[in-house]
Amino acid sequence: MSDKARMQWKHNGFTLMELMVVIILMALALGMVVPRIGGGQRRMSEKKFIMTVVREINRARLKSMATMDETVFYINPENRTFGLDSEKGQKIPENVDVFSRGLEQTDAGLFVLRFFPDGSCKPTKLEITFNDNVQYFILVDPFFGVKEETRGNKS
Repeated sequence: MSDKARMQWKHNGFTLMELMVVIILMALALGMVVPRIGGGQRRMSEKKFIMTVVREINRARLKSMATMDETVFYINPENRTFGLDSEKGQKIPENVDVFSRGLEQTDAGLFVLRFFPDGSCKPTKLEITFNDNVQYFILVDPFFGVKEETRGNKS
């Protein structure tokens, strides 16, 4: 075989070593990207749940002012639901725990936040924990409704 024929034969494809290096580099890149994408989706679902709770609290306040009647935001720990008055509640996900300072407990076992006809309520702090790790705090001001949402890690 001539030298020219040997050189042509060497350049017709990739060696096994070159292919292995490329596959290893791709695996490393995927290993760094995939966890970030998964974490972003988890944070989006957490934020969506928090926004739903805040929306329902604000709805209760606005409904009390519009109807000039007391409106109740409730959390039902037995059924893991929350919502307004007697409306069908929204589900609390299994990986979520809700704690509160300021909600009153009814005889039926519900925890409620009462909004009066002027839109005022008792000051309340909701602590929402995801997967026993990430916490959100929702502060409900007696005169202005939801005042603040903050996120932190459970210590």
